[in-house]
Amino acid sequence: MKIKCVVLAIAVMAGYAAPAMADQVKPAWSGATEELFQTFVVDEGLKELGYDVAELTQVQVQLAHTAVANGDLTFYPVHWVPLHDTFSKASGGDEKLMSVGTLIKNSLQGYLIDKKTADATGIKYLEDLKDPEKAKLFDIDGNGKADLYGCEPGWGCERVIEHQLDAYGLRDTVEEKQGGSILPSFLTRSNASRLASRLYTILGRRCGSLPFSAPARKLSGST
Repeated sequence: MKIKCVVLAIAVMAGYAAPAMADQVKPAWSGATEELFQTFVVDEGLKELGYDVAELTQVQVQLAHTAVANGDLTFYPVHWVPLHDTFSKASGGDEKLMSVGTLIKNSLQGYLIDKKTADATGIKYLEDLKDPEKAKLFDIDGNGKADLYGCEPGWGCERVIEHQLDAYGLRDTVEEKQGGSILPSFLTRSNASRLASRLYTILGRRCGSLPFSAPARKLSGST
C-alpha cells in the first residue's frame, strides 16, 4: 500500500464555484515546516482563482480535520491517505469533507539510520534492532534501548510505529521518542556526546526506506 497526500476541503468548496470578491478561504497548518511547501502551492492557486487567502491557522492534525468539517477553516492540504483517514471519518467523513486533488503520490513511511553505522554493523532490517548490542548504538538517554525519533502523539504515522514495535518484537530494545521539541533536543544531545548513530522515522518521497505496510523490513542507510 502506498501513501498519498491530498487536499481535504469543506464539502461546499469542492464544487469550485466562481468566488465573489469578498470570499475568503482559511488554510489549516499543523505547524510542521515540511508541510509549508504544498500549503503555499495551494494558496497561490486559490489566489489566482480570485480567493482572498487568509493567514495560516496552526492547529493539530486531528483538530485540523474537525475545524475544516465544521467550517471554521476551509481546507487542509496535507491529508495523508491512509494515515489520516481515521481523522476524516471521525470528523464527519464524506458528508462534511471531500478530497479535491492529489498533491503527492507514491510516498512511503519508513526508517533511516546513518550510513556509517549501517556499513560498519551490517544493519539492514528493522528486526536487526532486536539485538541489544546493535540497539545500544542508538541509545541517547542511557537506558540501553535505541531511541527512535518518531511522530507526534496522535499522528497516523505514530500508530504505524507503535504497531510495528509490537509486531516485530522490539519493545525490549527500542523506544519511540515523541513531541515537537524531541528532535532538536536529540540532535543537541547526540552532537554533545559525539554519538553519530541516529535512528529516525520519515514520511514522504524518500527512496529505499521501509514501506509501512510491506512485508520487507529493510532499514536504509542515510547520511
